[in-house]
Amino acid sequence: MLVVKHPKIEVERLLERVREVVRRSEQAGERPVPLTPIERPSLTVVDHALKQAERVWAVGLELPPMHRVSGVARKVVTPAARMALRVAQLITRDQRSFNENVLGALRGLRDAVQQQGGSLRPLVEQEVAAHKGALDDRLAEQGRALQQVVEALDGRVRELSAAQERQRAEVLAAVDRLRTSVSLQQNRLSVLLEEARKRMPGALDEQQLKVLADAGAQMADGLYISFEDRFRGTREDIKERSRPYLDLVKAAGAGAKERPVIDLGCGRGEWLELLRENGLAARGLDMNQVAVEQCRALGLDVTQGDLFGFLETLPDESCGALSAIHVIEHLSHEEQLRLFDEALRVLRPGGVVILETPNPENVLVGANTFYMDPTHRRPLHPQTMSFLAEARGLVRVQALPLHPMDKKFHATGESAQLADTLNAILCGPQDYAIVGYRA
Repeated sequence: MLVVKHPKIEVERLLERVREVVRRSEQAGERPVPLTPIERPSLTVVDHALKQAERVWAVGLELPPMHRVSGVARKVVTPAARMALRVAQLITRDQRSFNENVLGALRGLRDAVQQQGGSLRPLVEQEVAAHKGALDDRLAEQGRALQQVVEALDGRVRELSAAQERQRAEVLAAVDRLRTSVSLQQNRLSVLLEEARKRMPGALDEQQLKVLADAGAQMADGLYISFEDRFRGTREDIKERSRPYLDLVKAAGAGAKERPVIDLGCGRGEWLELLRENGLAARGLDMNQVAVEQCRALGLDVTQGDLFGFLETLPDESCGALSAIHVIEHLSHEEQLRLFDEALRVLRPGGVVILETPNPENVLVGANTFYMDPTHRRPLHPQTMSFLAEARGLVRVQALPLHPMDKKFHATGESAQLADTLNAILCGPQDYAIVGYRA
């Protein structure tokens, strides 16, 4: 048993610290020095780990440096530390032997892996090359097969396209023949009607004149519907352009059964259809028999007749909204004033009138596209129509700009001011709506 009788050296305390170190080492198991884990260890990493282990495998052989102790205290503590080291050597002797054996085994394993890896590398490369060649051949074969399929599909598509083009040409030719035939039949019918009128023994009465006039008008109705189908746009286009009016109608409280929306010149019924889709009660009027039949086929409530004759049948304050989309440009100045007067009469208090027409402030509209429709009379300036609406008693009148041209048509250039001016007069709103209310 080691006995130390120096008054400043606490041997039992030193031994307890040594025992604590040993306990921690035993608890650490076979890895007293923790290493950073890596996903794919290489021989370089193994060599580094072995060097670290070689520096610390000899546990308890040397006295550790005592940097915090100096002077007299260092002279006093050093002998006691050496004594404690001798005690620790007795305890760690087996650990050193174990560490030395483990290091030797690891070195041998590392050498064997290095030798085996070197001999296996040519075999692995040879196997990879063999499989790569087979894979390349397989991919080339599949590529050729795929190319054949693509060529076959391409040929079939060309055949179908050619057949479709032939069918399209045949249909267009049939339509042209039908159009020619219809035109010839209309001409013959007009001649027959005129000859019948001349050959009647007496003067035609009012009813007979009306029958002849209606027969002539019906022949023109189909022509105008064909004109609208080509130049005005699809049903969905027109419904989308009419959508801003929904909020105006709803805000005015229109669309109930007792406050219906009345659409004058309803045409193919796109606006009426949109109102119905939104649960709003509406009725329409048009003088074109073909248009009326199309609307009725969609289940819309539409009357055929004259605009003012129809308005005269409506009681005072009987509707919540009155609309006329692209109608007023077909009327004379006197008829426009009469329309404002009738609108004021049939609207209920708070009711709204909506009159859409082409916008001549857009020069391309006012000087060009407006005149595509042969039934148009003259462009109507928004300020003029706003004045007439107010003069005839409507309130809160505004000219609502609509449908600006696509920005791809806008002018650009170094002069922003010039570009803005050109865009304002050439690419501005193509339509506008006079919106007014009955007080």
